[in-house]
Amino acid sequence: MPTLTIPYNNDLLITNGQSLKALERELQFLLAVKLFEIQRLSLGKAAEFCQMSKISFMYELVQESRSIQTIRNPIFSKNRIS
Repeated sequence: MPTLTIPYNNDLLITNGQSLKALERELQFLLAVKLFEIQRLSLGKAAEFCQMSKISFMYELVQESRSIQTIRNPIFSKNRIS
């Protein structure tokens, strides 16, 4: 499986007070959310991307104050026909 390397300073860990592993999981989740929002990944693939079940991923989306209905609502699609 291909990997993506994102360089960051150690102060990012200090600022957030997180362990390296926790920060990496959070960044992976946020990337999956963004890819889901722009419809590059389905819900299942986004969950798989960050190694979560669909249910866990949906729960975390809600915790991040994101509504799946709003994200997937066709009126927000840039390819929408007016």
